[in-house]
Amino acid sequence: MASFRKMTLVRARKATADDAGIIERDGGDLTLEEGAYIVTSGGSVYPCAADIFEKTYERAESRVLTEDGLLFRKSAMLEATRMTALCEPTVIKTLEGVESLNPGDWLATGVEGEQWVIDQEFMQDNYEPIDEVGQKMMAA
Repeated sequence: MASFRKMTLVRARKATADDAGIIERDGGDLTLEEGAYIVTSGGSVYPCAADIFEKTYERAESRVLTEDGLLFRKSAMLEATRMTALCEPTVIKTLEGVESLNPGDWLATGVEGEQWVIDQEFMQDNYEPIDEVGQKMMAA
Protein backbone atom coordinates (compact mmCIF):
# COMPACT_ATOMS: atom_id res chain seq x y z
CA MET A 1 0.00 0.00 0.00
CA ALA A 2 1.20 3.52 -0.80
CA SER A 3 0.32 7.04 0.34
CA PHE A 4 -1.18 9.73 -1.91
CA ARG A 5 -2.33 13.35 -1.66
CA LYS A 6 -5.32 14.69 -3.58
CA MET A 7 -4.16 17.54 -5.81
CA THR A 8 -7.52 18.85 -6.98
CA LEU A 9 -10.28 20.67 -5.14
CA VAL A 10 -13.78 19.24 -4.86
CA ARG A 11 -17.19 20.84 -4.56
CA ALA A 12 -19.39 19.48 -1.82
CA ARG A 13 -22.59 20.13 0.09
CA LYS A 14 -24.71 18.25 2.60
CA ALA A 15 -27.50 16.18 1.11
CA THR A 16 -31.07 17.09 1.99
CA ALA A 17 -34.00 14.69 2.27
CA ASP A 18 -34.85 15.60 -1.36
CA ASP A 19 -31.32 14.59 -2.48
CA ALA A 20 -31.32 11.21 -0.73
CA GLY A 21 -31.43 8.21 -3.04
CA ILE A 22 -29.19 6.41 -5.48
CA ILE A 23 -26.26 7.89 -7.40
CA GLU A 24 -25.83 5.84 -10.56
CA ARG A 25 -22.18 5.23 -11.55
CA ASP A 26 -20.49 2.99 -14.08
CA GLY A 27 -18.78 0.99 -11.33
CA GLY A 28 -21.97 0.50 -9.30
CA ASP A 29 -24.87 2.41 -7.80
CA LEU A 30 -24.14 4.21 -4.52
CA THR A 31 -26.60 5.20 -1.81
CA LEU A 32 -26.80 8.86 -0.78
CA GLU A 33 -28.29 9.41 2.66
CA GLU A 34 -29.65 12.67 4.04
CA GLY A 35 -26.86 14.48 5.91
CA ALA A 36 -24.05 12.85 3.92
CA TYR A 37 -22.02 15.01 1.56
CA ILE A 38 -22.53 15.07 -2.20
CA VAL A 39 -19.01 15.43 -3.61
CA THR A 40 -18.26 16.52 -7.19
CA SER A 41 -14.70 15.95 -8.39
CA GLY A 42 -13.22 15.56 -11.85
CA GLY A 43 -16.62 14.99 -13.43
CA SER A 44 -17.55 12.31 -10.90
CA VAL A 45 -20.27 12.62 -8.28
CA TYR A 46 -20.19 10.44 -5.17
CA PRO A 47 -21.51 10.38 -1.60
CA CYS A 48 -19.31 10.64 1.49
CA ALA A 49 -20.51 10.02 5.06
CA ALA A 50 -20.62 13.31 6.99
CA ASP A 51 -18.29 12.19 9.80
CA ILE A 52 -15.64 10.98 7.34
CA PHE A 53 -15.94 14.06 5.11
CA GLU A 54 -15.55 16.40 8.09
CA LYS A 55 -12.41 14.52 9.26
CA THR A 56 -10.73 14.43 5.86
CA TYR A 57 -11.61 17.69 4.06
CA GLU A 58 -11.09 21.37 4.84
CA ARG A 59 -12.72 24.41 3.30
CA ALA A 60 -10.75 26.00 0.46
CA GLU A 61 -10.46 29.78 0.28
CA SER A 62 -13.40 30.33 -2.04
CA ARG A 63 -16.64 31.23 -0.31
CA VAL A 64 -18.65 31.16 -3.53
CA LEU A 65 -21.57 28.76 -3.15
CA THR A 66 -22.79 27.05 -6.32
CA GLU A 67 -25.49 24.42 -6.70
CA ASP A 68 -22.68 21.83 -6.33
CA GLY A 69 -21.59 23.38 -3.02
CA LEU A 70 -18.46 25.03 -1.67
CA LEU A 71 -14.85 24.24 -2.59
CA PHE A 72 -12.96 21.84 -0.31
CA ARG A 73 -9.44 20.42 -0.22
CA LYS A 74 -8.75 16.90 1.00
CA SER A 75 -6.49 17.25 4.03
CA ALA A 76 -6.07 13.55 4.84
CA MET A 77 -3.60 11.33 3.02
CA LEU A 78 -5.00 8.40 1.07
CA GLU A 79 -3.66 4.86 1.26
CA ALA A 80 -4.15 2.92 -1.97
CA THR A 81 -2.98 -0.15 -3.86
CA ARG A 82 -3.14 -0.60 -7.63
CA MET A 83 -4.80 -3.91 -8.42
CA THR A 84 -2.52 -5.00 -11.26
CA ALA A 85 -2.49 -8.69 -10.25
CA LEU A 86 -6.28 -8.90 -10.41
CA CYS A 87 -7.16 -11.19 -13.35
CA GLU A 88 -10.87 -10.41 -13.66
CA PRO A 89 -13.36 -7.86 -12.32
CA THR A 90 -14.69 -8.38 -8.81
CA VAL A 91 -16.92 -6.37 -6.50
CA ILE A 92 -16.26 -4.78 -3.13
CA LYS A 93 -18.72 -3.54 -0.53
CA THR A 94 -18.25 0.13 0.32
CA LEU A 95 -20.04 2.28 2.88
CA GLU A 96 -22.34 3.54 0.13
CA GLY A 97 -22.94 0.34 -1.87
CA VAL A 98 -21.20 -2.22 -4.05
CA GLU A 99 -18.56 -1.12 -6.57
CA SER A 100 -16.88 -2.97 -9.40
CA LEU A 101 -13.09 -3.39 -9.04
CA ASN A 102 -11.36 -4.00 -12.37
CA PRO A 103 -7.75 -5.00 -13.13
CA GLY A 104 -5.59 -1.86 -12.94
CA ASP A 105 -8.04 0.03 -10.69
CA TRP A 106 -6.93 1.33 -7.31
CA LEU A 107 -8.35 0.08 -4.01
CA ALA A 108 -8.31 3.03 -1.61
CA THR A 109 -8.55 2.88 2.18
CA GLY A 110 -9.72 5.87 4.20
CA VAL A 111 -9.23 7.12 7.76
CA GLU A 112 -11.90 4.83 9.21
CA GLY A 113 -10.76 1.76 7.26
CA GLU A 114 -13.49 2.30 4.66
CA GLN A 115 -12.61 1.20 1.13
CA TRP A 116 -13.63 2.32 -2.34
CA VAL A 117 -12.51 2.01 -5.97
CA ILE A 118 -10.64 4.66 -7.97
CA ASP A 119 -10.09 4.04 -11.68
CA GLN A 120 -6.60 4.60 -13.11
CA GLU A 121 -7.46 7.73 -15.11
CA PHE A 122 -9.09 9.47 -12.12
CA MET A 123 -6.17 8.49 -9.88
CA GLN A 124 -3.59 9.93 -12.29
CA ASP A 125 -5.58 13.14 -12.81
CA ASN A 126 -6.34 13.82 -9.14
CA TYR A 127 -3.72 12.25 -6.84
CA GLU A 128 0.04 12.48 -6.42
CA PRO A 129 2.21 9.90 -4.66
CA ILE A 130 3.96 11.05 -1.50
CA ASP A 131 6.24 8.06 -1.07
CA GLU A 132 8.53 5.96 -3.26
CA VAL A 133 6.12 3.00 -3.31
CA GLY A 134 3.37 5.26 -4.70
CA GLN A 135 5.70 6.70 -7.32
CA LYS A 136 6.51 3.20 -8.55
CA MET A 137 2.83 2.16 -8.59
CA MET A 138 1.82 5.27 -10.56
CA ALA A 139 4.59 4.66 -13.11
CA ALA A 140 3.59 1.01 -13.69
